[in-house]
Amino acid sequence: MRLKDDLFKLVKAMSKSEKRYFSLDAQKSGKKGSRYLEVFRFLSDMDEFNDERLKKKFPKNLSSDKSYLYDAILRSMRDYRSTKSKAAQIKEKIQDSRYLFERGLYKQCDSRLQDANELAKELGDELMILEVARERLLTIKGNRDKHFAERVEELLIDGKNALKNVNNFFKYSDAYYETIVKVTKNFYLPTDEREQITLPDFFEEDKDVLKSPQTERRYLQSQALYFKLRGDNKNALEFFRQTTEWWDRNIAFKEEEYFRYISDVSNMIYAYIANEEFAEAEKYIEFLKASEPSHLHEKRVWLEGLYLYQLMLLLNQKDYNKAKELVGEIDRGIVKYGLANNYILSCNIGILYFSIGDYEKCKNWLERVINATKTGFRIDIQVLVRILTLVSLSEGDEVEKLDNALRSVSRFFKNNNISNDSFENQVLQSLAAFFRSSPSGKNKIKDNLLEFLDENLKNTGSRDYIIEPLQLWLNNVVVS
Repeated sequence: MRLKDDLFKLVKAMSKSEKRYFSLDAQKSGKKGSRYLEVFRFLSDMDEFNDERLKKKFPKNLSSDKSYLYDAILRSMRDYRSTKSKAAQIKEKIQDSRYLFERGLYKQCDSRLQDANELAKELGDELMILEVARERLLTIKGNRDKHFAERVEELLIDGKNALKNVNNFFKYSDAYYETIVKVTKNFYLPTDEREQITLPDFFEEDKDVLKSPQTERRYLQSQALYFKLRGDNKNALEFFRQTTEWWDRNIAFKEEEYFRYISDVSNMIYAYIANEEFAEAEKYIEFLKASEPSHLHEKRVWLEGLYLYQLMLLLNQKDYNKAKELVGEIDRGIVKYGLANNYILSCNIGILYFSIGDYEKCKNWLERVINATKTGFRIDIQVLVRILTLVSLSEGDEVEKLDNALRSVSRFFKNNNISNDSFENQVLQSLAAFFRSSPSGKNKIKDNLLEFLDENLKNTGSRDYIIEPLQLWLNNVVVS
């Protein structure tokens, strides 16, 4: 079921060249097309969706016009993409082959499927290779020439190989998403729990399973996330680097799914920063800057990675002045490209202002995360923003709100099963005691908390994202 603003969102997501293509395409339909084109242009000129304005402008048949326009845009974009996308061309050739088969043009049908098969193999997409093999087996009986038996045997082998590769792809794809879930739920884990994390067995003699490009990429991604979750930054970087190199060996995929390539480059930059290889991180940030894509979705992915890792690099280098300059650019990009839901970006901006002691701006940025966070968003980030918000309230002119905020954070911990003896809860209790203590008692609580944070960082090597901002604040806080 479509929502009222689905058509508006679709129109606004189109690039300039896509809109130009659709406009020319619609004009071919004569008066009928021009009517829908008028609705299209009106929506395109809207800054924000306003259903009342739309109804006032088009009082008759608006519901059916919107439905037709939505489908017409998608039909037109299929044609637009088919010249650039091998995946689209493969699907079109399969559709062509079915039409030809139904008309009894069996040789033409098989020829079309052979073209689709060559494209699928060039792309290296095992699912499409399997789909083409299925279609050829369904239609080959109509084309019984003298090479029929040999071609059937060849197709059966192709189908079995494709099926094997598809199964291997899903094996590592499942592992990849299972690892993502682990990262999402438990971005940090105690050492003993990290050591229990496993992935599917992978033996040297089984390397032939990685002959499928898609399977190889999923394997590399799952390994990178696996080591990231275990806290092994060195090996995580190696697999993120290999994942990026995979794209350079598979140019067809790189052209087909450029935004995924940009995402993998961004992950590699993160790994360089985590390993404090700042020069390499900066080199690839510059590479990202020079790789601006044209499509809106790709541009959003590109900007999110670029903004986030530029900011993270500057924070790690403690170059707060450049980081503040960058925030102005990020804020404009958030508005222009609709990046408001990037909570990790907002969180890092909050950390920047926390680090330089601008607690009001810190609180404002972190409130974006608290107010907009959906269920299932990373618990470590949710904990961090709440802890830093408490400190910001204590440092600002809203101390009267602190007790309510402390109760709210306690409820959040309880609702998310954060145990009373956990690191997070011990930090919360220490902060609550610090805020409520008399000046004479604050120094002792401060010293104990600093010692606890330092000891936890040494023993686990994790939670530095929450420990370091608190250490910075405690070392600068003046108890009077």
